[in-house]
Amino acid sequence: MILNLLDFAAAYALRMAAHRFFPKHTSELLEAISRLESQHVSVPNDSDLDVLIRALVVAEDRRFFSHFGVDSKGLARVVFLFLTRMRIQGASTITQQLVRVLSNDYRYSVQRKFKEMCLACVVDRTISKRTQAALYVRVAYFGWRMNGVTQAWHRLHLATPLSSSSAASLIARLRYPEPRETTPIYLEKLNRRSSYIATLMSRQD
Repeated sequence: MILNLLDFAAAYALRMAAHRFFPKHTSELLEAISRLESQHVSVPNDSDLDVLIRALVVAEDRRFFSHFGVDSKGLARVVFLFLTRMRIQGASTITQQLVRVLSNDYRYSVQRKFKEMCLACVVDRTISKRTQAALYVRVAYFGWRMNGVTQAWHRLHLATPLSSSSAASLIARLRYPEPRETTPIYLEKLNRRSSYIATLMSRQD
């Protein structure tokens, strides 16, 4: 109960900070999301998208459906690493990754991380979790000539209905984007990551 109240308070504070310190970025981000939502996408269909989102969540953000756009447990780790080692690392939720791509801001700084967290809380309050995940895979980079799931779908010749193994293989490319020419070393890393994600998905069945 206390942790829930702390999460609620943190989410509220970060949303207020977004509107106070980053009003222009907040407005631009919400406009970008609105434009993206209005665009028609033929693939994947709703059923395949559900499978893809399952793979995305187990691979990238297992507490996705319970946090407020920022993972408080991951946030604590970020603060600890920064205070003890002056490092900015980890704790990027799916919502934060969506914000980063749409904002096109990949700077390695405390200010960028703080802004990203604030905007993620606004996004989480504005659109549903499923929409957040769906929009992210539409803009995420999966590799050469695979900017977004539609390009990746066609380039990898994915089929409907989407299998768990195919979804796992696609989501694995978020960590290991496919280069123009693959190598045995790359394929080994990709296959290892794909198998790991597929195993996590099977445990949910």
